[in-house]
Amino acid sequence: MKLLIADDDRTTRIILRKAIRGWGYEIVESSDGTAAWEYLQGPCPPRIAVLDWMMPRIDGIELCARLSHRESGPLIYSILLTASTDTQDLVHALDSGAHDFLSKPVSASELRSRIEVGRRLVEAEDTLSDYARNMQQLAERLSSQFRFQKTLLNSIPTPIFVRDAPGTLIDCNGSFARCLGAPPDALIGTLVEELEPSGPLGMHDQQLLARPGTRTYEATFSWADGTTHTMVIHKASFTASGDNGGGVIGVLLDITDRKLLETKLQHLATTDELTGIANRRRFFELARSELGDARRRSRPLAVLLLDIDHFKVINDTYGHAAGDETLRVTASICERDLRDRDVLARIGGEELAIILPETDLTVATEVAERLRARIAATLVKFSERIIRFTVSIGVTERNDLDRSVHSLLLRADKALYEAKRAGRDRIASTP
Repeated sequence: MKLLIADDDRTTRIILRKAIRGWGYEIVESSDGTAAWEYLQGPCPPRIAVLDWMMPRIDGIELCARLSHRESGPLIYSILLTASTDTQDLVHALDSGAHDFLSKPVSASELRSRIEVGRRLVEAEDTLSDYARNMQQLAERLSSQFRFQKTLLNSIPTPIFVRDAPGTLIDCNGSFARCLGAPPDALIGTLVEELEPSGPLGMHDQQLLARPGTRTYEATFSWADGTTHTMVIHKASFTASGDNGGGVIGVLLDITDRKLLETKLQHLATTDELTGIANRRRFFELARSELGDARRRSRPLAVLLLDIDHFKVINDTYGHAAGDETLRVTASICERDLRDRDVLARIGGEELAIILPETDLTVATEVAERLRARIAATLVKFSERIIRFTVSIGVTERNDLDRSVHSLLLRADKALYEAKRAGRDRIASTP
């Protein structure tokens, strides 16, 4: 499979080329957006494009937008490279048509994982296109090869249906019929809207009939057995002689397991495995969003930095498993005491961070004191031993000079240090 690297920085191209070499791709390179677009419009274009956000002439965002608005041609999976970590920039990239993005500097293992996802999706798209082309050919021979078509359709485990231009189901395979909980003969002659009122089966059909071609989209179905499935629906229009003027063939590919895996991977990527709360990466994503909202609305926002006192002593005395248990208990107490909107995360070994939106320094200090007292009063049973432990908490609030979450954390960390220096098991705050 051909892969394009487009970046105006020669060093970056060399690094990417060396990383990708040996993964089984034919690599082509471009140093500006215009040359990259020429590659992508060619008769045999790269199927995966790794594009730098900022490039001369045509930038990566524009290239992604052009690719997403093509009316024909194979799927080209675009991965946008950017030095930005701003959530709004990343959302803008995805809205512009980018399939995925990576932050610079690029991790070789993450790059390979993202490229392999793109390869699988490209291959799945090709498979769906092959299905659609085969089904279109079959539809044109329905009258003369009806028996052959029924045998072939029913041998395919993927749900397939054929409707005419007015919307009447004229054929389907056994897999599609089983999904709807009725024999094929009972479905033939039924309007698509009757089979699934306001459902996704009839989506895009009028556009497809007005401008013949193909359409692919995702949708959620509730099948007759009560299960819910996420499907990729690939549709192709066809023309036929007679009064009906053709219709639409639909092929449904079940991607429920893939979606569940994506959700699980997203959870793993944003959750601390030990405590079950947000991890450092997720904390900064949410904290940046809350800080931006507070700045725009001129609203208060407070940060708490919480550290378990003498954590090394706990580990050395009772063992690391006991230390892990104290972390879990601390996180659980905080979760129970905080509001749904508050952001709680583990950002270091024994260090938790809390964002309190719509909260000034006075109220934040009261929250911190309440947490400190509840943790100090908690007894942790571990291997028939009772562990008492305390925490120190640094508190600060947003001011008009804060441009980043890091500046808030630095002040909270300074306050935390003061609490430690003053004897631990206490609160220190700084405006």
